[in-house]
Amino acid sequence: MRKRIRQKESKGLNKKDMLTVTGRIKKGKIVLDEQIGVHDGKVLVTFIEEKEIQPLGPVKNFGKELQKLKLAGIWSDREITDGLAYSRELRKNYLIVMLIDSDVLIDYLRGYEKAINWFHSLDESASISGYSYFELIEGCKNSRDLQKLEKFVSVFEILWLNEREIQNALLIFKKTKFKNGMGFIDCLIGQTSLRYKKTLYTFNVKHYKGFSGIKISKPYEK
Repeated sequence: MRKRIRQKESKGLNKKDMLTVTGRIKKGKIVLDEQIGVHDGKVLVTFIEEKEIQPLGPVKNFGKELQKLKLAGIWSDREITDGLAYSRELRKNYLIVMLIDSDVLIDYLRGYEKAINWFHSLDESASISGYSYFELIEGCKNSRDLQKLEKFVSVFEILWLNEREIQNALLIFKKTKFKNGMGFIDCLIGQTSLRYKKTLYTFNVKHYKGFSGIKISKPYEK
């Protein structure tokens, strides 16, 4: 699973120049995603697509190497109005390529060995639909189950639809209701995959035949 590196203040920056660096550890190297900083009242964000580098120091001190990396040309700043919102959109739309369906999540929570091995083998961030979250909560029998679920779900990016996208899902649901047995939650999950252009990892392949343009993959053999 993804491990975040966050450094809020870097050596050489004054109090007005707050900084966040996000990335992950992969085979002893640091893979950077983005830099978020504020300089002279402007938000600066750099999106780094899978930029892999050798650490210039221990990971816990990585933020202190920012200025060296910046001078080396690793970053080129981009000024935007809302840096944090932009950062979240980048993560949702580009950094994360996987959308995991409810059935696969349930396999893991029930202790299915192949599901556990598959999740542990992931070396990139994954997302789930907010509507899968509803399904998972519905399956909780007590507060302990809910706490376990919340801890599990916290590692994923949770994706939601806006009103227009939900209306589009409703149209598809009406057209396919009596053709492939797709439930309304499946319809919302399919629309989420379509909206964010994510590969949907699921075993309910036939349920999503009503959606054209989404890529479906089975995560492991059953």
